[in-house]
Amino acid sequence: LNEGAFSNFLKGLTKGKKGLQRDIAKYEKELDKNIDEYNERQSKLENAIAKRYGKKVKLDRLSKKDVVKSAKIGR
Repeated sequence: LNEGAFSNFLKGLTKGKKGLQRDIAKYEKELDKNIDEYNERQSKLENAIAKRYGKKVKLDRLSKKDVVKSAKIGR
């Protein structure tokens, strides 16, 4: 192996602080999107229940804080 290939390999293993921050931002954005989709589906389910059974229900909404809290408890 030449020096360039070896150093590129090592750089790929260690992203550094900026690389980790980019990854965190990407995952937070993805998590926010998934939480929004989940909450939208809950609204649709509430509407379907109200339409089908004539009873209005209010399901709890999910937040990023809830997800992080449940992840910490699971450890």
